[in-house]
Amino acid sequence: TTSATATPSSTSTGLCRVAGECTNAAVFTETSDQDQAMLQLVREAKGVHPLVILVRTGGPRSPERLESIRSTWGRGVPDHQLTLFDPHDREECDKLCGDNHGRGLTCLDASAYIKLMNRTDWKWLLAVDDDT
Repeated sequence: TTSATATPSSTSTGLCRVAGECTNAAVFTETSDQDQAMLQLVREAKGVHPLVILVRTGGPRSPERLESIRSTWGRGVPDHQLTLFDPHDREECDKLCGDNHGRGLTCLDASAYIKLMNRTDWKWLLAVDDDT
């Protein structure tokens, strides 16, 4: 088995506590042990899932990338713990901010975060790009 390490990163992937505390992003190196530990936490949760994963997706290769996620690190993650950008929000953000990795992506992130704030069944958020 391989081991995992978390290293600070300035990328947009990160863990944020619901209380509003955000740290520098933690990027985990590929590891079966870490994946299994995270999945075990998810499975053992009763009523409140420790983790919701926001997958930043929406490009032309998104279906292929989501299939890849579901067959690798996302295997075994229940649908309600895997959240995607809303296509309606994408249309609105494109109109307001443009289709880009600056203001457009910030708009999409904010829209997804607002929807997630209305849910009470999670404690941690992991935001990843669909090519993760």
